Amino acid sequence: MGRLFGDDLAVRVRDGRADPRRALLHAQAHVRRAGAWAIGMRGDPTALSALSDALSREWTGNGTLALAVAATRCGADAGPLRAMLRAREAWRVPTPDGWRMPHAVVPLDLVDRFDAAVATDLGAPGGGGSRAEVLARAARGMPGDRDGLVAMARGGARREGHLGLQALGIHGDPRSVAELRTALEALDVDPGRGFAWRRLAAAGLGRIGDARALPWLLDALQAERRDHEGRPGAGLGIQAPVRAEMLLAIGELGDVRAVPALLGALGDATGSATGGLYLPACAGLRALGPAILPALRATIDDPAAPPLRAGHAVGLLHVLGVDIGAWSTDPRGSVRLTVEVARTPDEGGPWAAT
Repeated sequence: MGRLFGDDLAVRVRDGRADPRRALLHAQAHVRRAGAWAIGMRGDPTALSALSDALSREWTGNGTLALAVAATRCGADAGPLRAMLRAREAWRVPTPDGWRMPHAVVPLDLVDRFDAAVATDLGAPGGGGSRAEVLARAARGMPGDRDGLVAMARGGARREGHLGLQALGIHGDPRSVAELRTALEALDVDPGRGFAWRRLAAAGLGRIGDARALPWLLDALQAERRDHEGRPGAGLGIQAPVRAEMLLAIGELGDVRAVPALLGALGDATGSATGGLYLPACAGLRALGPAILPALRATIDDPAAPPLRAGHAVGLLHVLGVDIGAWSTDPRGSVRLTVEVARTPDEGGPWAAT
């Protein structure tokens, strides 16, 4: 595993062996995020134009965060960037049941992570300090902290291990995918710990954004449904939605090969205690941006597609700026209702699912 990731382009960008500005144009999300981190560490104000252009092209939440942090470190005003991140997390989608906020179910914590990353007080190095201090330090992404976080993730104590896994994902070093994969695929742990590991590992892989994690997450998604949620202790995994976190992570990898799996969950209104899996699927699909438009249209036009899936696909088209008026007389109630909701004001309530 170390050989697979040891000479990865994102690693070379972060350690200065590859051009970070060119990395901002790369097709792979984790390389773009590494480029943003490296530019931010240099604090070069001449890079602000390149960062602004990259922000205009970025659809993933974690990529947007990385670019916002870099711009702030290069001298941009943090206020507008913070507001942009708040709006990125608070976006809503029309559904047959009203407006819904996908990230109320699967938070990205963009603003808190942004504030921690641009803070001037680094706190204790490595894995030391309180939980809040460890996570705040991890958000800075300092290379010297990684070994301490790996040691924490491998620690015997349950809480310490969970904190270490969470911190590794927030830290964002592309070398950490191997550690996160191990936790995602662990079989020899008790159910409660296993659910926590898979949820935190999935979130961490999504934050790093290496598309080579896509098959691991797709396999884990199927295994969660097939092998884990029916076992003793499975309620832990349903209350803390493991599959929901996996769906968001799959989208945050920024790879369109994830579209079929995400579309498959777009009609799921019962798969978790938070009101189904369709909202995490919406979040994952939105992270892929306009590239998903043909697949959404094909889903809506497919007479065999479940009506609820088609209704949610129409809602995502609206979010992506497509005029959905043509479906206002669709024979499927879920599709018609979504169009009606999209035409009504979004009241901005806190509710996400019922």
